Amino acid sequence: SSGSGTRHRIALVAPDAPATVSISVYGSGAPWTRSLTIPGGALRWVDLPASDNDPTASAVVTPLSGGPVFATHVASQLLADGPMLALSPVLPQRATSTVPTVAVQPGSSVR
Repeated sequence: SSGSGTRHRIALVAPDAPATVSISVYGSGAPWTRSLTIPGGALRWVDLPASDNDPTASAVVTPLSGGPVFATHVASQLLADGPMLALSPVLPQRATSTVPTVAVQPGSSVR
């Protein structure tokens, strides 16, 4: 959570089997990392040390073992006329790419 009263959390669901993930928050300060095992069919909430004053802050959820995990970032703030919520799903992202083998073909670029 932050000093502005906004609470930042990650909701994690392991729909089928238990799963272990690492959650890291990066920003202008020192990185913050936690590992968590989510039981199969369960929902777990993790409070994040995010700050509204750090526009560079980002959270990374990394699967470590087990079944699939679905995650969403929830920012909430209590206002005079009720709670304000902002939800954003954490989408999978390819972190590695396979580069095809390069074959030498003499004359392939020469006419």
